[in-house]
Amino acid sequence: MLRSLPIAWRITVLVLLGASLVLGAVSAYSYWSARDFLEQQKRAEIRATAQATANRIETVGVAVEKIVQGLAFSVEDTDPGLRRARVLLRHTVASNEEVFGSGIGYEPSIYGRLAPYAYQPSDIYGSPEVQGANPNGKIVVTDLGRGGRVYQAGDWFQLPVQMRRAVWTEPYYDEGGGNIVMATYAVPVHLGNDPVPVSAVVGGDVSLFWLTRLLEGLDLGDTGYAFLISQTGAFIAHPNQDFILNESIFSVAEARDDPQLRAIGRSMIAGKAGYVAFDGVMSLTPDERSWLAYRPVPSTGWSLGIVFPDREISADVVALSRIQWGIALLGIVALLLVALFIAASITRPLRALDAATRTLAQGALDAPLPQARGRDEIAHLTTSFGQMRDSLRAYIDELRETTAARERIESELRIAASIQMSLVPRTFPPYPQRADLELNALLEPAREVGGDFYDFFLLDNDHLCLAIADVSGKGVPAALLMAVTRSFLRSFARESDSPGEVLATLNEELAADNEECMFVTMFLAVVDLRSGAVTYASAGHNRPFVIGSACGVTQLPRVRGVALGAKAGIVYDEGLLTLAPGDVLYLYTDGVSEAMNARDEVYGEERLGEDLGRLCAGSCDDVLQGVLDVLSAHAAGVEQWDDITMVAFRYLGPPTSGGDGVV
Repeated sequence: MLRSLPIAWRITVLVLLGASLVLGAVSAYSYWSARDFLEQQKRAEIRATAQATANRIETVGVAVEKIVQGLAFSVEDTDPGLRRARVLLRHTVASNEEVFGSGIGYEPSIYGRLAPYAYQPSDIYGSPEVQGANPNGKIVVTDLGRGGRVYQAGDWFQLPVQMRRAVWTEPYYDEGGGNIVMATYAVPVHLGNDPVPVSAVVGGDVSLFWLTRLLEGLDLGDTGYAFLISQTGAFIAHPNQDFILNESIFSVAEARDDPQLRAIGRSMIAGKAGYVAFDGVMSLTPDERSWLAYRPVPSTGWSLGIVFPDREISADVVALSRIQWGIALLGIVALLLVALFIAASITRPLRALDAATRTLAQGALDAPLPQARGRDEIAHLTTSFGQMRDSLRAYIDELRETTAARERIESELRIAASIQMSLVPRTFPPYPQRADLELNALLEPAREVGGDFYDFFLLDNDHLCLAIADVSGKGVPAALLMAVTRSFLRSFARESDSPGEVLATLNEELAADNEECMFVTMFLAVVDLRSGAVTYASAGHNRPFVIGSACGVTQLPRVRGVALGAKAGIVYDEGLLTLAPGDVLYLYTDGVSEAMNARDEVYGEERLGEDLGRLCAGSCDDVLQGVLDVLSAHAAGVEQWDDITMVAFRYLGPPTSGGDGVV
């Protein structure tokens, strides 16, 4: 698309593109540097906030533990009884803002089901500013065992009884007491000589509503938030109220099939601290990349997490980048105007030259060119165009003559190719009246004319001569030698039925006065159609294959003999084989076995033998066409570099009647 623009615009576009790339690189570097700096600062800030918040919750937890432990000591030392216990609990709740409620649950065997409990009603409880301050002294005291309630089945009672030590319970909804979601620190107490190991349990409650308000008060941007999970991963505090006590970090991970969230949950409940990036897990805006800092609350076994969206970290950088890009855009507009002015002044002479060359392109070689002014490149180009115009006139005249001569040569080559193809048998089947043989051949020249040829003819009613040859070189010289060789072959083969003698005689004729040192490879065979006996000789040619009727493929043994025309006085050995009815004798030239593909891999005789085995069930024509298809697939579009010539002869057995092979 850029090349279709005028040069002035192309110069302008390239200048702007280069400037934009440099500006973009600088802006990108500035953006990422600023982002990294702000991210490090925000990471440190989030970690500090998480640690400070965890410390604050830890302080409340430790304070509650101390208050409850002190209360437990008082109960264990004095066993205050119901009235004093209520006063003691009221005083404990009123004077300690960290405690939402406190109670004493007695073992039923001591006082029956007696569990005095003091708490601050929810209408004045919740805000960190008023939690426990209780300016009106409004403390409610009740009995958790009233109405036959089995308070001792609750975790706050059972856990310290069974474990014989102080524990923090999992968060729960305190129905019948404070009627809010809370967590309890419970301490087991033994009274006097009571035979029961645990006589009572003293507990202090922390409101999870207060924890939620505490976390909501953190400055975490527009969409950042904090959450708190228990020792088992259950959500104690979360901006999504549906999560609290209904979901755990592991149930969310399971629902979203998020292994990263499961790993984070395991790390949090193990009491570890960390800072990780994640995409959308637990996020109020799903699929948004965020950062999570988490810290343990050691006293309770809880873990605090703070989530901060990535976009808020980069918000300042984005604002700065917008200003930078706005200034850059104004600079690019100014640069565009300057570049257009400069490019127009440079390309004005080029436009005039372009108009003149368009006229030349339409054939008006006498049209004037702009005057060359100055010594710059445009002036040199104008002068060069003038010289080119003069040279073009002369070239056109020469081209007319050359084209006429080339057309004559191409016409002669087409005639030569037609003559060459007429020298080889092209009618198949060649002997339709005979039932003792099947024969087919194929010749695909690499050029208009080539040096390969095949031939076959009956020496008499019972003997068939088969020949295939490859002349060295390509083109017209090879075609001429091919025609001469074929003529000699037909003449000498009728004088002797010995393939070795025929090749020796043919070699003497071709070697005489062979100043061009051209040679011919040839395979010659005489088939006795009565018995299937084959006498053959080879002048340095590729060894043929025999395809058995049972699809076994063998290559003929090598017989001694060099290429025809190379040297006079050569003796050619003969070989002998017998074809069984149904056997196929397959002849070919090196254009088949040495066919190349784009990776310069040779087709090869080994693969040819394998493919012939797969094609054995077809007719002779099927065998030749099958090999040709395999060669085409192997070459995969690579230009054919040598002639491809093949002959397939199938011996069908002696005739069943008559002396001419006709059934």
